[in-house]
Amino acid sequence: MRTTLYSILLLSLFACQKNSLPEYGTVKDFTFTNSDGAVFSSSALSGKVWLFNLFFTSCEGPCPLITGNLKEIYSLYKDQPNFKILSLSVDPERDNPQKLTEYAKRFDVNPANWFFVVGPEAQMREVAINSFKLGTQDDAKLHSNRVVLVDSEGKIRGTYLGIVPEDIKKLKSDIKRLL
Repeated sequence: MRTTLYSILLLSLFACQKNSLPEYGTVKDFTFTNSDGAVFSSSALSGKVWLFNLFFTSCEGPCPLITGNLKEIYSLYKDQPNFKILSLSVDPERDNPQKLTEYAKRFDVNPANWFFVVGPEAQMREVAINSFKLGTQDDAKLHSNRVVLVDSEGKIRGTYLGIVPEDIKKLKSDIKRLL
């Protein structure tokens, strides 16, 4: 009896730890323009576990590598209705909906599960800096190698370097914990 009670307590403790990730703030509501040219609202992500990253379609540096790593994660969860990815362009002057569509096709992703969005620079900076804590107002070209994990309640649960294999492995594990 005592061993059984002890086992139950240990399993309960493990279950609580398994699903607990730190909280780093709550994402504020926002709207942008998606690759179809329609308004995309953050409310579309309500109740979902999702990833957020910054990119631009003409990037020849880390963006394609990060997108490739996200594509690997996307492939694992593309049929999971409670998982989405949101990529926000930091180059609103060049990245129009047509370029976003071409970029999504380049990586062979479904725009119903992975949203590529763009918006006015001031709004993009506001969301990136104040909601997701990526970059600063002094960045000439707001850019980040980080991927942000958001839970189904809109709480930031982690940030990961999108170009570091160990971080991608940890991100996959943390997604699984939240789902």
